[in-house]
Amino acid sequence: MAKNIATFLGGNKGLSIVGNHAYAYSGVIAVDNNETDLLNFKSGKIYIIGTFQPSIHEDTSDNMFFKVYINGVEVSATLIGSTTSGTPFEETEILLPPLTNLKITCDNDSSSSARSVAASFVGRVYE
Repeated sequence: MAKNIATFLGGNKGLSIVGNHAYAYSGVIAVDNNETDLLNFKSGKIYIIGTFQPSIHEDTSDNMFFKVYINGVEVSATLIGSTTSGTPFEETEILLPPLTNLKITCDNDSSSSARSVAASFVGRVYE
């Protein structure tokens, strides 16, 4: 049996696949009132059932607006306001068909101040 060894490439490096698991992490990104890409990648010749989870890395009363796009079409939006650092947020389930582009963005919907946010996508790969 072959061993699968993963190397974490760092934030915003795209989708990584290890065996039947897929993951992508944006790293912490300062987001102001401009829609900013957190993750943006193509799924490859496999399909993935996974979850997206937003996170905010500082206390803020600002409204942070996360959006999920599949092949350029907005399929989900989550508005998070008045948070404290480390608050867990609800996950969004996503099915990614083969050769599909997933983009996750965020913008500060209530202020031009930059806030530290991140996005993660983890899932199961099916051939």
